[in-house]
Amino acid sequence: WLCFYGSIKSSNVSIALVCFSSSSFFSAVTEPLLYRKRADITEVLLSLVGISGIYIILHFDRRFTSGILLGLAAAFLSALFTILNKKLTETHSPATLTFYELGAGFLFLSLLMPFYLHAFPSSRLLPTAKDWMYLLILSLACTIWAFELSLSAMKKVSSFTTNLSYNLEPVYGIL
Repeated sequence: WLCFYGSIKSSNVSIALVCFSSSSFFSAVTEPLLYRKRADITEVLLSLVGISGIYIILHFDRRFTSGILLGLAAAFLSALFTILNKKLTETHSPATLTFYELGAGFLFLSLLMPFYLHAFPSSRLLPTAKDWMYLLILSLACTIWAFELSLSAMKKVSSFTTNLSYNLEPVYGIL
């Protein structure tokens, strides 16, 4: 997510969302390498269609190179995260994985907070009461619950299919 939001900051949300949709390509290529299995040619070809769309959209403007690179890094890391989570769902419950992964993310980002505040000083650091309510709703419904559901779904579908569904990110990101 740091790479994804970094992509938004260094370019724009459209660039970040389009680049993030390449996660299915990275999944189709990386999973066979990690687990020493044969690559599915259908997955690779479907992914290349998406990559060609990204190329057509983005090759015209060089101003967004850093945003594109960060967006592609976000897609690669997202694909890797999904591939590794697929393996972990075979032995651990989605609730346990959610607790440890989101807890580790919280701790890691908390440790980075002083560096972030040094680089981007803010006069308003603490959320208001209304902000806390929205943060609670978003964290419970849109993060924890959604993440646990996606981990549960991974018990039934492949990591490629999960990452392919992330290609819809631009659509519901725009909505």
